Amino acid sequence: MKFPPHSDVRKVFIEQLRAVRIDLGTTQAELAKVLGIQQSDVSKVERGVRRLDVVELRAWLAAMAVPFADFVSQLDAELSSRESLTKAWKRRSPTKSSKTTSLRK
Repeated sequence: MKFPPHSDVRKVFIEQLRAVRIDLGTTQAELAKVLGIQQSDVSKVERGVRRLDVVELRAWLAAMAVPFADFVSQLDAELSSRESLTKAWKRRSPTKSSKTTSLRK
């Protein structure tokens, strides 16, 4: 499944990754130093300009002492919750054809 660079799924992922860093009180510069990269690289990831692969994600989480499985589980729960809300909203929203039909009666 392909997602555009700024899809909702990517936004949730980035928000969660950034929130972990902030909740720990770690700056972008501190994380970058532990990872051996530039602060600008951390910024690019957090802005959605640069993507992380799964190996890099594990390294980022390890640098913040966050278990990979816990992060992915929380991400999955958040995405599932949002999908459920979206489906519920779509079920409640009248379609264009049902609006037209009800106006004709």
